[in-house]
Amino acid sequence: MLYYQHQRIFIIANWRVGVARRRHRILKVARTIADLAAEDQLKTNHVAEAIQYRTIDRMQ
Repeated sequence: MLYYQHQRIFIIANWRVGVARRRHRILKVARTIADLAAEDQLKTNHVAEAIQYRTIDRMQ
């Protein structure tokens, strides 16, 4: 049986892992967008576009 403190830490840890995975996926898509645009560095618009694509993908 998990105590309240342990449950709370477990929930926070799972949330952080989820955030890290989402961030990694968004950055992968943003890097692809930058590559298609023949850009060497990521720019804000690449990340914004990647977030839009990931949001659309999650809605379907």
